[in-house]
Amino acid sequence: MPLRQVRLLTGSLLIFATILIFVAADGLTMPMRLALMVFATTLVCWTIFDLPETPVALAGALALGATGTVSEEAMFAALGNDIVWLMIAAFVIASVLQASGLVERLTFRLLAPFQRVSSLFWAVTLTIFATAFIIPSTSARAVIFMPVFLGLTAAIGRPGVTRALALLFPSVILLSAAASLTGAGAHLVAVDFIRRSGGKAPDFLDWALLAAPFGLVTSLIACGLILRFFLGAEDRNAAFEPCTPAERQPLNAQERTLLAVTALIVLALATSGLHGVALPFVALIGALVMASEKVSGLSFRKALKTVEWNLLLFLAGTLVIGEALMSTGTAALRRSRSAASRFAANMR
Repeated sequence: MPLRQVRLLTGSLLIFATILIFVAADGLTMPMRLALMVFATTLVCWTIFDLPETPVALAGALALGATGTVSEEAMFAALGNDIVWLMIAAFVIASVLQASGLVERLTFRLLAPFQRVSSLFWAVTLTIFATAFIIPSTSARAVIFMPVFLGLTAAIGRPGVTRALALLFPSVILLSAAASLTGAGAHLVAVDFIRRSGGKAPDFLDWALLAAPFGLVTSLIACGLILRFFLGAEDRNAAFEPCTPAERQPLNAQERTLLAVTALIVLALATSGLHGVALPFVALIGALVMASEKVSGLSFRKALKTVEWNLLLFLAGTLVIGEALMSTGTAALRRSRSAASRFAANMR
């Protein structure tokens, strides 16, 4: 049986079974049942049917709004959520850095002292890891580091090293995203749910202290495995010149200004718990400064064209689904049942 038919059959059975279970479950109100059915259906559509994430999320949000599970105000308010604004600002900042070529130039300058392939791989890993605190999405970092990848492969000129670098860049980009609160939109959604459920949500610095060691260790492990299993001893010890004389030129005034503003933005994000200014406000102020033609040479209008609106709409849709689980009491019911089960087990 073709894989597509297997997916269709499996997904249909899962959705049918989910509906039967939720309809037959005791102690659930109709809004709870609807919220759970939409949540389960969207998961099946994403994982089994492999349907596009954004249309599925928006369809789920619209279904919840049409059935009255969430109010129309709550549904449209998701587009104005602070997470969405934080992501918009972060994409604008990433756009300016990409257009200026600052990340590319700094990367080549940082890699200039490393003239052996093995040491270069470790340096690349640490450099990519550091950008997780500045650039908001893995796809944006992939675009920014593409010229670096092409420049390194051309300078080294070894097919085996090219294949290994093609594994290293995406692997570290994905693994290092866990280190930063703004490294992926899913982190912001998770923090928002923690806050809505009454927990203490981590800020930018708290997240870094908790997750950065994990992201760093996994990135270094990936680098070590790629060096060990995808490169021979000759390739690992090969020497090369990673940086051309033009790339060693000092930064100009505009690049120094962008670097200073970026450093201030990261510092302000990390210390938001001290100065009390919310992360979206800090990011938006930084985006407005960086997307100024006098500062970067790039207008705010051009920077907005690079924002991944598809991702932002996906975030808004998932926020509505999460809001349905929270507002209907479904998430609280799950926690209370777990607590009751633990209590009963302790009494036996």
